[in-house]
Amino acid sequence: MCGISLAQADGGVAATDAGLAPLSSLASGADPGASTGPIFRAGIELGFTSYPSGPLGGQQDLLGDVTLLLSIDAAEDFSLELGAAFRLRLFDDPPAQRDQDIGGVLRKADWDEPSDFGQIIRYLRIAGDDSALGLRVGRFRKYSLGLGHLLSRYSNQENPDYHPAGAWGRAGMGPLRLEAFASDIFGARLIAAEAALDFGRLLSNAPEVAGRYQVALSFAHDFGLAAGRTPPLTLMHIDVSAVFARSASTRAMLLTGVGWRLNPLHAGALFGGAVETSLGALKLSVKAELRKQYGGFRQGFFNANYELSRYAGTGFSGVSLLDERLPDTFSGYAEVRMGAQAAFSLDMGFEYFAFGRADADASLALETFGPRFTWVLRASAVGMGVTPRYSAQVEARVRLFSSFYVLGYAGTVFTPQQDGSLTRGGYGGVGVGFDVEKQLP
Repeated sequence: MCGISLAQADGGVAATDAGLAPLSSLASGADPGASTGPIFRAGIELGFTSYPSGPLGGQQDLLGDVTLLLSIDAAEDFSLELGAAFRLRLFDDPPAQRDQDIGGVLRKADWDEPSDFGQIIRYLRIAGDDSALGLRVGRFRKYSLGLGHLLSRYSNQENPDYHPAGAWGRAGMGPLRLEAFASDIFGARLIAAEAALDFGRLLSNAPEVAGRYQVALSFAHDFGLAAGRTPPLTLMHIDVSAVFARSASTRAMLLTGVGWRLNPLHAGALFGGAVETSLGALKLSVKAELRKQYGGFRQGFFNANYELSRYAGTGFSGVSLLDERLPDTFSGYAEVRMGAQAAFSLDMGFEYFAFGRADADASLALETFGPRFTWVLRASAVGMGVTPRYSAQVEARVRLFSSFYVLGYAGTVFTPQQDGSLTRGGYGGVGVGFDVEKQLP
């Protein structure tokens, strides 16, 4: 099976999926796998950010950023990074918000609800990617549950005033695989789970049969507590997949499925295929599907833009995605992922609806000159051809010395308003980081 499998996509649980890789993978450009004992690291990042005030018609504020970081990395068994980001309002352009800040200087929107304290857990990993049991806690920017027919490339970091830590867990017991996800460990927001049964392993222990035929049942529920504006929602999906060709470097499969939304009942179905292959150091996965949906159900409902689409399904105002009703129509979906070790990774998802709408999401991560220069680009578009909304973010880090690096970031930001609309603004900033590391006995 290829390392970027679409059949059991753990997209979103990798360290680099939270944006730039955590401190534990970048400090002094060291290779954690070359160490024999746990590595402890501590660091601080200082920077300045131009950030929109938030309200409609607001100007740009200047924030001073202070981020404290601590991490410990014990190779494949355990990794933890803690951090606290404090954004200090240095210049408060209209509309004035300083009187609402903590102490008149610390941006209150970053620390005004229990979920915001989840940002302290930047990354927690227990067990390796190939273990039967596994746990991840932290930020999720690109998470897909199973084949991605309920949660597809989902991000819990799109609301600029909401900073949760999510959790993902996996357990494997013979032919049965269980996977669970919560978008917020300190609040009742979005939860999901999947149970997948490997019929090949159930019927035979022969290597050529194991992993060929699978059926999976997925479940996702939004508690409807986000800002009190969206109703509770429950979706379910059944997937059946069959691998019809497999070699040491390539796997091809067919897949089909049916899903539905409860209260009110709406349903949809799909048929497609996926191919995964290794071309030397390059890993490539391609998936294509023909989808049928209508009303309040669609595949990949919880997607990259969901935390903003819960306010406005498309554009900047109007109907929430949870209240949106699609016509009785078909759509075509394609997803491409490729990567070469840690040098780069590129993945894109695109869906076109027969009534003229298109949604897209793409991300690119690169290492240049080794791990000393890393950058990540993410771009999304929703409602193209109808009422479009575009977003993009870029982050970069350059390590100049073993304990010193510079960083920069820029992008669009959408702020939910009290009437449920979104305001679009831009942010950008630069900073420096200092860190030290010590190998423990």
